[in-house]
Amino acid sequence: MPSVPKKVYERLVAGIKQFQPILASAKSRDVNEADTVTIIKDMLADVFGYDKYSEVLEL
Repeated sequence: MPSVPKKVYERLVAGIKQFQPILASAKSRDVNEADTVTIIKDMLADVFGYDKYSEVLEL
């Protein structure tokens, strides 16, 4: 398995840590699927660099 560069690893860890409170809050409020999709699309855009309007069309 290829290794992940340290800079990318640190960016991913920081981005995922940023979304942990949001996900915990969503879980405790038992949000619906549409809200969950919105959170996941934001994660893909912020953490992984996807353009949520053109690259992430449907989950």
